[in-house]
Amino acid sequence: MDGEYRVLSHTADTGIEATAGSFEAVVATAAVGMFDLMYDLANATPGSEIVASVDLGDELEEVMVDVLSELLYLAEAEDLLFTEITVTRSKHTELHIVAAAAPTADVELRGPPVKAVTYHDVAVAEVEPGRWTARVYFDT
Repeated sequence: MDGEYRVLSHTADTGIEATAGSFEAVVATAAVGMFDLMYDLANATPGSEIVASVDLGDELEEVMVDVLSELLYLAEAEDLLFTEITVTRSKHTELHIVAAAAPTADVELRGPPVKAVTYHDVAVAEVEPGRWTARVYFDT
């Protein structure tokens, strides 16, 4: 993982603030953080990989929510968690996502499940050249 994240306190939900060297890396960092809130990823052994894509919209915040929502949907549909996530720009209008997957049955749940990714107070910005930050809250 190219970046780092920290957990944000909120009265009703849980959030992540991520930092990384590029937009794609900050999205991937936030995604790993989302799964790390729920599961102890250090004890997960990936055995498969998923590939997905998300259209780039006009707003970076919308793209962040779309990527995290897509990964959350795939995880719930297949009873998986994702430990290593790579996001690249495959076209000017699309993000390509590759995620190492492990069965949720093999890893202990350590936090409340994330029900949804919210638009509440979501923010994505390049704060200086080569340094991106993102903030996103989850309905838990």
